[in-house]
Amino acid sequence: MIHTPVKRHRKAYQKKWHQKRYKSRLKSGLCPMCGKPRTGEWITCEACREKNRLRSKSLSPEAKQAAINRYRDRCRKGGICYGCGREVGLDKYKKCAVCREKDRVAKARRYAEATW
Repeated sequence: MIHTPVKRHRKAYQKKWHQKRYKSRLKSGLCPMCGKPRTGEWITCEACREKNRLRSKSLSPEAKQAAINRYRDRCRKGGICYGCGREVGLDKYKKCAVCREKDRVAKARRYAEATW
């Protein structure tokens, strides 16, 4: 399939249109996926959350890990923490100082609770 300039333009237009619709639904208090009312403090409605749960359960462990790796690579290139989304900068760390501290505390707790 050859991508002509018209197809590229259409694709870019569709992407912007979907982003605009997503943001407007969020502002209106609707589920950004389907447009139904949101439930509680969640961003999406119950039906969309259930669909997402089923979709993620059907993925193989390799596919899940590949998706995680792609996400982390995008975060590293953008200089953001893959744990919370805060800006890390382009230094040697992959996570922000807050997430690194949380990880350190959790690791120390697991080590202390380990039965040898």
